Amino acid sequence: MKHGDMVWKIPDTSGILTSPVGFFKDNQLYIIIAARKGLVQCFNVSDQVPKRVWRFQMPHEVFGSPVITTDTTPPLMFLGSKYGNLIAIDAHTGKEVWQKMAGNWIDNTACIGEIDDEKVVYIGSHDYHLYAFKAENGDLLWKKALGGEVYSAPCFFHHGDKALVAAASLDNHLYIMDARNGDMVTSYFTGRPIWDKVAKGDTLWGSPVAIEAGEETALIHGSFNDVVYMLPIAKECSLRAMARSPGTLWWSLLFVLIIFGGIILPVIINLPLKHNRF
Repeated sequence: MKHGDMVWKIPDTSGILTSPVGFFKDNQLYIIIAARKGLVQCFNVSDQVPKRVWRFQMPHEVFGSPVITTDTTPPLMFLGSKYGNLIAIDAHTGKEVWQKMAGNWIDNTACIGEIDDEKVVYIGSHDYHLYAFKAENGDLLWKKALGGEVYSAPCFFHHGDKALVAAASLDNHLYIMDARNGDMVTSYFTGRPIWDKVAKGDTLWGSPVAIEAGEETALIHGSFNDVVYMLPIAKECSLRAMARSPGTLWWSLLFVLIIFGGIILPVIINLPLKHNRF
C-alpha cells in the first residue's frame, strides 16, 4: 500500500462498474459494487484473496452507486435502477428487503438522512420528483415535484437545527427542501448548459455537496454551465430565489388559454368575415 503496489484484482465480466461502498462486520471488511448491467456483488476483502459473499441481480441497468446504512437491523444497502426501481438489500446476506417504484429512470445515487431518530432514504427520479422513503420498510414519507428530471444524487445536511435536502434537476436549478416534509425552501438558477443536450446516465458528476458549519452552512455544486458554485444558505448572494411551485405553471397555462380563447381566437375567426365584405 505504501508503494502503490497492486494487492489484488477481481475479474469481472459484467461491464462498466459503479463506485464501491464498504462496511465492517465482525472485524471483517466487505465491499459492495454494482455493474451497469445490474449485477450487484459483495466481497470479503479482509484477506489477501477476496471472497465473494453474495450476488444480486437488479431488474434493470443501474447508473448510480450503492449506499449503505449500518444503523438499521439488518444493515441495508440501497440502489436504484433504470426504470425507477429502488431496492433495499440486506448487506449481510444479499436478500431483498423491500422494493419501491420511484416513477421513472433513476440515474443517481441515493442518500441517507436521519429524521426523529429514524433513517430516511432520499432519491431523485426522471419523473421530476424527489422521493423520501423510510429506510426500514420503504414507506413513502413524501415526494416533491421539481422543475425537471432529477439527475443529481440528493444531499442531506443541517442548517442550524433544521434538516434539509438538496438536489439538482435538468431545468438548470439547484433546489433545497425541508427533509422532514419536502416543503420547498429555496432554489437557485445555475445557468444554461454549455451544450445542447444532456444524455441520461451521463450526469453522475453533477451533484451538490454540503459544508455544515452552523449558520455558515454552504453548498458546493458543479453546474452544466461550466461553473462551480459555492452558495451560502442564508447570507448575501445566498440561495434566496424562491422556487416556483408546479401549481404556478398550471395557472400560467390557464391564463394563456384564456387570453388565446377569449381575445386572439375570435379575432382570427372574424378576419376572413371582414375580408369577404369588400
